[in-house]
Parts: sequence; structure tokens; C-alpha cells
Amino acid sequence: MLEYWNGTWNNFENYIDDRDPSIQKAWEEAKLAFRKILVFSLYSLGNCKRFWKKVCNTKQNGNKVRIDTMEFTSDKNTLYVDYIAQNRLITSQKYTLLEILPSALEHEPGYLFKGDQEDVFQYLLLMKPMEPSEQIISHFHFQFGSSREMILKGNKLRKRLWYATMCDGKASKLDKCNIILALHKAKLWEQLK
Repeated sequence: MLEYWNGTWNNFENYIDDRDPSIQKAWEEAKLAFRKILVFSLYSLGNCKRFWKKVCNTKQNGNKVRIDTMEFTSDKNTLYVDYIAQNRLITSQKYTLLEILPSALEHEPGYLFKGDQEDVFQYLLLMKPMEPSEQIISHFHFQFGSSREMILKGNKLRKRLWYATMCDGKASKLDKCNIILALHKAKLWEQLK
């Protein structure tokens, strides 16, 4: 089960700030579709990038730098995670599974881990990565904190609108554009524009 997360994952926040012309074009098309989704539009005054910056923000719960990449490896009972920002290792954690919550992020089961280092990443709540499809690359949501209580209130999420998101590190530029478009119910591209 721990092998679900094995590999390199890149923060969706990186897509928000990417200056690549194709990525920017995808955001422009997404913005038009986004304005038609009332709940999103009201929450962020019609600005889809503002919405995602709020809900995907990894500067939370005492973490002062945006996480760019998470690298996962595992063995039978341990999940090893390296947190990387600006091409530098922030911390490494050796996690053991504490519990599985029946409904957490995206109403999917949540896997709560405890790490061996006492820092802002000591507790990590993960959802199983979503399987890739024609529309969307594999990705998962997560939350972290220095205690269980920073993430959960009882067995419920303390911050229900916090969806820090990691995407498959092998994603092509077209994959990145299409996840931006798919999240806003915009028409997907067959090739870069």
C-alpha cells in the first residue's frame, strides 16, 4: 500500500506561477470556464489562480517556504519522504502509518502518518493518488502539521478547504496544461497551443 506514493511529485502551486506561454494560455482558457462555476467564482472573486493559491498553499501550519517537490520511497512498513524547496532539502521524514480515516480529502480515505522528526511535517495526511486518465494526470492532496490536532479535529479535517496538491513529476507540458483545464471543466487540448 505504501508504494502508491513512490516517486517524485511536483507541487500544483508551481503550475500557478509558471510563466511558460502554453501554461499561461491554459490558465486563460481555464479562467473563462472557471467563471461559470458559481461556487469557485464566488469564493475567489472570479480569479481561478487566486482560488488555487488559497486552497493549494503549502505555507501552512508553521511551514514558511513553499514545497516544490516531494520524493517518496517506501518499504513494507515505512514511508520515506523528502521535502524540497528551491532545489534544497527542507527535511526528511521516516513515516509510519497511524490510522486510516474513512473520509478525508475529496471524501476519500485519508492515510495519517507520523514521522520520526519533530517539525512541521511530523504528521502527514495523504489521500491515495488519483489514477491518471486521458483528462488528468495522477495527483493527490495532502495536509501536514506538527501534531494530529493541527490537521484533524476529532476525525474531521480542521481546514476543509486546504487541498495542498502534488502532481506526477513525470508530467509533460501538455499534461500540465490539461490538468489546469480539466480542473475548470474547460476543453482539453490534443496538442500545445
